Amino acid sequence: MNLTSANIKLDRTALGTHLGAVYDYWSTIKKNSPLPSWSDMDMMALPLVILPWCAVVDVLPDIDDFRVRFWGTERVRLQGDDYTGKQVSEFSPLQTSEKVRNELREVVEQHQPMLFETTLETDDKQFDTTYQMLRLPFGDADKVDIIISAPK
Repeated sequence: MNLTSANIKLDRTALGTHLGAVYDYWSTIKKNSPLPSWSDMDMMALPLVILPWCAVVDVLPDIDDFRVRFWGTERVRLQGDDYTGKQVSEFSPLQTSEKVRNELREVVEQHQPMLFETTLETDDKQFDTTYQMLRLPFGDADKVDIIISAPK
């Protein structure tokens, strides 16, 4: 298995209807702040079709790892495990854990929403796929506390 990830330019118009709505909601609740506060977030304001695919993580103090606060039901179905309450370092396989942690660290460091494109190549090519993940930070001017992820 080969798993690669790239930060791609975040183009609001290319996000599509549902992911665009998630981004617009995030932009609205941040008001004039650099980032929105998690206390302003209402998960039920997101498009219901995308909510089961979302994940929310807490940024741990050393930003070397993240704890899953919310793991959507479609993610459970797809991956066969509910990671709620677990750390991203516990994801399986290890290559996935490292990829996700690197993306989340980049969001924390950049202090802004980011869109990542992941390509999975398997030996037999049967499960090869490419997908995009929007990662939106919450916090304040000094610190990212929480990141929500939604797939395209």
